[in-house]
Amino acid sequence: MKLMIRLSLIFLASCAHQNRSISTLSCKVGAQEGCQRNEVCMNNVTGPACIAIPQIAPLQNLVLPFDSRTEVVCTHSSGEGSHSWPNAFYALDLANHYNKPAATVRASGDGKAFVFLGVDGKLCPKPAGSPAHAESSTCGNSWGNNIKILHEGGYATFYVHLEKVLVKTGDFVKQGQPIGIEGWTGAAGHRHLHWSVQRIGGMTSSEWEQHISWDGQSVPFTFQAIVKGQKQIINSADLICPHFDIGNGISESQQPHLTGVLSR
Repeated sequence: MKLMIRLSLIFLASCAHQNRSISTLSCKVGAQEGCQRNEVCMNNVTGPACIAIPQIAPLQNLVLPFDSRTEVVCTHSSGEGSHSWPNAFYALDLANHYNKPAATVRASGDGKAFVFLGVDGKLCPKPAGSPAHAESSTCGNSWGNNIKILHEGGYATFYVHLEKVLVKTGDFVKQGQPIGIEGWTGAAGHRHLHWSVQRIGGMTSSEWEQHISWDGQSVPFTFQAIVKGQKQIINSADLICPHFDIGNGISESQQPHLTGVLSR
């Protein structure tokens, strides 16, 4: 009897270990403390959970999705607030200065465009407010008007909260090509571009294309940008942007300033 109880306990412990990534754990979202090596705490449907850190996207030569005349402020980086979920964990929020017109968003790499709008294929309307403080809406599943550009290996760059869309589904776009205008559609709270790289695991590019509207897994990625006058290669997981709650505006002096590398 004692042996059976002991074996049962070992079995339960083994199952608990194997299911760590989908179990509610006492970990702090965005931190690795309380998780095993190569895991990080993310929000999950059941609460905070330790989830395996995904491999960095093998996409080469991605660039900041703005041209060299556009300086943006990074207002939100990984692991906090809305970026604490697996589909947005390594995303960056990038905002053009509020006293300037909305910036043109450009493709950060070559690929095939997929456009997602609001209801019945119509543009999500811009919620009431101003660039610094706007209402939120659930249009477009809260992403607002958004575009995914499919690249090799089943990875896609993701461009969210657009006011206008300048491409259509099926277009093959080149790096630096205008694809949209920065906005605050969906659950944005202020004018900015939510930008990330996503992957749907276990699928080839052709399979991924059939399910492109699915929320993929946000993965860390590298890109080129100008920082303090110097061209740098930046890892999205390493860029720390002090997070201000949606609608509270930007304290620009405390945020990283990035400029595009492509001349247009």
